[in-house]
Amino acid sequence: MHAAELIKSPAWKARSIHCVRLLDRLELENCAHAGKENGYLIVTYDQFVAYGIGRRFVRPAIEEAVKLGLAKVTRQGLYRGAARRQPNLYQLTYLKSKLVPGVGAPYFLEPTHEWRAFTGKTKPRKST
Repeated sequence: MHAAELIKSPAWKARSIHCVRLLDRLELENCAHAGKENGYLIVTYDQFVAYGIGRRFVRPAIEEAVKLGLAKVTRQGLYRGAARRQPNLYQLTYLKSKLVPGVGAPYFLEPTHEWRAFTGKTKPRKST
């Protein structure tokens, strides 16, 4: 469930359809892990495409979600030649996230709510 504050926010209203699908797919991935992997969510480009985002719109949708403050890329994917060896890791900023310290047990952090900083005065790059 999303908070009314989030749904009424300029960031939520400014999302393109590709950004909506991207966030929905990330939320599904978070649900698949019982909500315990936010910050370590792995969704590949192929999975975004299978979910309905055109391949050429995936990167702009990611950039848009980040600019709106709704998502973060917590680890940039790594490439070797033409093959991707490690996909990006994602965090939804409006949900609790997991932190795995170097030593000790993982714990959860409250949402960071970067989307609150988006005022709507400058539009993010649309992925349409």
